[in-house]
Amino acid sequence: MALGFNKWFKIAAALKPAAAEVVRDEAFFVADAIKEQIAANGQISAGEEGYPGGFMHDSVYASTTEKSTYGEGVGPPKDSYRLPEVKPENDQQGTFGVAANYGIFQNYGTRYLPARPFFEPGMERGSAQFDVYMATMEARIKARI
Repeated sequence: MALGFNKWFKIAAALKPAAAEVVRDEAFFVADAIKEQIAANGQISAGEEGYPGGFMHDSVYASTTEKSTYGEGVGPPKDSYRLPEVKPENDQQGTFGVAANYGIFQNYGTRYLPARPFFEPGMERGSAQFDVYMATMEARIKARI
């Protein structure tokens, strides 16, 4: 008697690429959520002469083994720079971050500047979205078998 219903090996083979897809989608979602929070906080500068503004906003990036948005957008003004990109080691990891060297001071504040958090609120939105992505795992796996 043949057992044609056992698809375990196909399911196992589809699990890793489906998980990598969730990781990719989540990393880019969180980066976008952080950008949206920066805009909602009014932390996009109007710019200076010769500088259009928005460096911190545009320095938010997501990185996977397939794609990275690091370095896209507006370049740094004279007194700022991009921190190095943090790259994932494999397709089961994704990173996101703020490359503007002053982003931490904008997020957490200083003794002269009140905190205007954007990183944690973006991650909180990402946490809720992760549950949505995980709910699609079955469909993602089925699409591969």
